[in-house]
Amino acid sequence: MKKIFTTIFIVSCISTLAFSQAKEKGTNEFGVNIGYNAATVTSGGNTNSDYRQGFNLGVSIDHYFSPTWSIKRQVNL
Repeated sequence: MKKIFTTIFIVSCISTLAFSQAKEKGTNEFGVNIGYNAATVTSGGNTNSDYRQGFNLGVSIDHYFSPTWSIKRQVNL
């Protein structure tokens, strides 16, 4: 039973990816990118006490030249 659910899950993921590429020629797709970064450095068992964190914000546009080929431009603010 577990194999059946795993197979159905994998097939549905693959079919979703296949249909997501079908865009019409000349269409544009806009997006917003938001992210958070957090990092610390560990070297040789010693941890750097400077904990670095940051916030990312950006916009993107994706222009389709054909149903399966496009160029994406992303600008981080």
